[in-house]
Amino acid sequence: MLRARSERWRPAVQASVVLGLMLAGCLVAGQEGFFSYASAQATLQPPQLPSVPLLIHDPYLSVWSAYPSPVIGWAQHWSGKPLPMKIIVTVDDSSYLIFGEAALGDTVAPTRLIDVTATTTRYRATTGPLAVDLEFVTPKDVRDLDSWALPASLLYFTIQSQDGKPHAVEVLLQFGPAWAPVGDPSRALIAPFGVETEAGPVWGLVFSSRREEPFGEAAEWPLWGQHVMIGLPEEVETRASPAWAASVGGISVGQIEAKLVAALSEAQAVAGSPGAFGELRWDAVVGAATPARPAVAFLRITNLDAIRLGRLLSDHSAYPPLWKSRFASEIELIGYLAREREALRTLAGEVDARIDKLGAAIGNDYTTLLRTAYRQVLGSYSVVYDPQDGAPLLINKEISSGGFTNTIDVLYPAMPFFLVLNPSLVKPQLDAVFRAIDGWYWSAPYAPHDLGRFPHLSGQAYGAPMPVEESANMLLMMAAYIQATSDTEFAEAHWDWLTAWYEYLAENGLDPVEQIFTDDFTGPVARNAHLALKAVIAVGGFAQMADAAGKAEVAAAARRRYSEMAEQWRAMAWTGDHIVRVYDDHSSWAIPYNAMLGRLLGLDVIPDDMWEREFAFLMNQRRRYGIPLENRFSYTKADWLLWIAAIAPTPEDRDLIINDVVSMLTRTPDRVPFTDWYDTLSARTQGFRARPVVGGVYAPSLFVGKR
Repeated sequence: MLRARSERWRPAVQASVVLGLMLAGCLVAGQEGFFSYASAQATLQPPQLPSVPLLIHDPYLSVWSAYPSPVIGWAQHWSGKPLPMKIIVTVDDSSYLIFGEAALGDTVAPTRLIDVTATTTRYRATTGPLAVDLEFVTPKDVRDLDSWALPASLLYFTIQSQDGKPHAVEVLLQFGPAWAPVGDPSRALIAPFGVETEAGPVWGLVFSSRREEPFGEAAEWPLWGQHVMIGLPEEVETRASPAWAASVGGISVGQIEAKLVAALSEAQAVAGSPGAFGELRWDAVVGAATPARPAVAFLRITNLDAIRLGRLLSDHSAYPPLWKSRFASEIELIGYLAREREALRTLAGEVDARIDKLGAAIGNDYTTLLRTAYRQVLGSYSVVYDPQDGAPLLINKEISSGGFTNTIDVLYPAMPFFLVLNPSLVKPQLDAVFRAIDGWYWSAPYAPHDLGRFPHLSGQAYGAPMPVEESANMLLMMAAYIQATSDTEFAEAHWDWLTAWYEYLAENGLDPVEQIFTDDFTGPVARNAHLALKAVIAVGGFAQMADAAGKAEVAAAARRRYSEMAEQWRAMAWTGDHIVRVYDDHSSWAIPYNAMLGRLLGLDVIPDDMWEREFAFLMNQRRRYGIPLENRFSYTKADWLLWIAAIAPTPEDRDLIINDVVSMLTRTPDRVPFTDWYDTLSARTQGFRARPVVGGVYAPSLFVGKR
């Protein structure tokens, strides 16, 4: 039996070798030294996506599976860090591995990916006479910031007898020390604990560090806080109550502890080692009439705060996570999860239905993009609040491309996600920027690139400014926010900054000097026509803001400047059949993604006839997986492709671009979360993964019914 061998993690089998054996059909049931399979390998199906989300909360609790079957390799942090987790189901004394990297000698049940929705990833396994469904659920609804702030994802089991007979069942979850928020697993602490809640006793495991390094990271992994796994009690009372238990290295919880923090003491914890593990175990008898439904919650809890401020920003040092203002303690949070476990599952289903309805207005491929982007966007933010006034703030990490905090040209391409699902959430992102630059006494006439290196807000960390880019982004995001919400008070509270950025663009935006811009990997550019387009639209957006705020004279002056700049831009950028990338080179071209914001705001810098000819030119540059970003390269950006798809002249043109991105996503050889930067010939990622800019795929939804 596998359970008798569970005191040690078995040596890992290389994923590529295992996959090769599977595909070759060399695994014979019962053959010594290989895997034994409970049924034919034909049930193993390749997933639609290169990597699927499992447990998503913030940039640290962001867990994915990158394999066609979850028994080929470990779950991973978005960065690729392996996170050993095994799920073993024992049925009438026969044990089956259904999740986690298999080792030689394991009996592996066929486990296949069933579906990936906006909130949920579903697997199904057959273990002897039982069918076992796994649902990894992120119960977060962006219409409710409290929902998003909940620091948990859940794993639901549905265990059903298929032969009509009762069966003794054990579900065993094992976790390696790599789950601890620590750089060196030998410094990990793993402790079992128990708490009493109104929904019943809750057993769990705490992974922590012998010595926290507050707000520290090692290779994108946190070095502070606790990662907690808890078994949630069932509500079903029609059979013998199932029982959860927790243990570490043979040390079990003997009684319900009064507080979770008791489990954090070193005396109760087991030091990490290559063979250390923590276990959650659930036992019950599963009958034919009613399936069993155990559940596990995965939490990231910080005794400290979530985001550290620079010393000039405030007389307090950090922003706490928002959930701490809603729950009196960690125990209350755990009690809420135990009490509301089924309600949270229902909530996730409602979110899925809403996202799928959005997608159905355009088509199945578009639904795939909306679903794939949802959890990825959520997982790049920390939801915090300012303890001075209670204001909620959204703090973003520029995942896999610098790790900067609230990079303005990352917030900008992600914005369609928020404009479609909850426009009010644009405000707490911009509010974080204004609070930071007010605290730094920022003196430049243009906006900063970022607020620090996550999780710090200590001043711009990127080495070079993007003056036209970021100033225009801030004005455009504010203009779009006002258009969607009619809230002008927020803009008026920061009118001095908005005016300074408008004046900078009015003087410097039409013909930019050499500088980098959001696609900084392409290098600095002088006379960048597409950066100038953004500046022109931003000047028009400022005029709209002034109008909305009742500043008639300011609005009139800004409108005049916008009209002048728009006319001059068309004269310099238009060749007769396409828009140039740089004014001096009429053979150059690039995707004019900023035109989408112009259309959204009703600013016709590019008239319809000009746009139709431009779009036809771009479609002639289209390759196997989309239109290249510009004439010099074969790579592109998925977010920008969906921005122009949103305003394609015809639905057929829009759908071709959507199909190109879905084709890349389902055929790329790189098993990473949704990449936004990829090659249009090979579908290979160019280095980005799991970034929030894929929120840009929601852009076409902004124009449904408006053609």
